[in-house]
Amino acid sequence: AHNGHDKCIRILHEFGADVNTADDGATPVFMAAQEGHGECIRILHECGADVNTADDGTTPVYMAAQNGHGECIRILHECGADVNTADDGATPVFMAAVEGHGECIRILHECGASVNTGWLNGATPVFMAAVKGNGECIRILHECGADVNTARSDGAAPVFKAAQNGHGECIRIL
Repeated sequence: AHNGHDKCIRILHEFGADVNTADDGATPVFMAAQEGHGECIRILHECGADVNTADDGTTPVYMAAQNGHGECIRILHECGADVNTADDGATPVFMAAVEGHGECIRILHECGASVNTGWLNGATPVFMAAVKGNGECIRILHECGADVNTARSDGAAPVFKAAQNGHGECIRIL
């Protein structure tokens, strides 16, 4: 699954391999999501793999969002994965915003993910996109219904952080 060998998955399963066996915490579904191998995810699910098993709190959906694998997010959702499960307070949408993966944000939203869920300190996906200078993510989050004015628990607003970090495009969008 890690290297995208989908045919090998079926053969191994036919010979009795357990599709949920983890390698140092990472299941085959997790590794396929991490590397962007959507067809492997689909086959693993057909063979009985659990699409929600986390590796130390990180789910396959979270990993796909972090790495910009939108099609994997869609496939995981179709296979029953939870698109809102947070890792240490950060949701897949939050991580996609941090990493600048706007299309993943859109797909997560289409799959029912919340676009306003903040991190432990109250930072929302919009806040983090503003910090990082990801204007496209701010635009997509706003289109998906995110509140662009929600401040962090210390009162810092997204527009303040965008200005502080010199992200003019983000200021215009906000």
